[in-house]
Amino acid sequence: MGNRMSELTYELIGKEEILTKVKAQLLGVREKVLVTMEADEEKIHPTPKEYFDCFLTTMRNGKTGIRLGFGKRGLYENELRDKVYLPDSLSYTFVPTDSTDYRRMLLFDDSRLICRKFDARTPHVWYSEDPKWIADYKKYFEDHLSSKSR
Repeated sequence: MGNRMSELTYELIGKEEILTKVKAQLLGVREKVLVTMEADEEKIHPTPKEYFDCFLTTMRNGKTGIRLGFGKRGLYENELRDKVYLPDSLSYTFVPTDSTDYRRMLLFDDSRLICRKFDARTPHVWYSEDPKWIADYKKYFEDHLSSKSR
């Protein structure tokens, strides 16, 4: 169910397959994972506990995780605190941002990407190893991260 060129560059992930794909990628992380989340979205449509358990396991195994949190800081400090602050992990950082330029993404080892893109107003979740997609999302993430240190 993917689009192929000479190699697999991107693949549409069915709704029922997203959690399985994300968990497999998390467990395969060699060094780091970059993640975004949006406070209102997380409050209305919470990410499954299985995801957070897998994410925490990856961090406890010494991998680096950086999560950018978009949206209302109050939600992160109160209602979503357990999902964004992982006190028993030294290799994880949560960075809230006031930016409204939110893209849902997970970037694994700068080589594998799961992201949401919209077709008209319909969201689709994609898996990609395409260097152009990865470079675009990595730059987006780094730009938002660096804007926090200015």
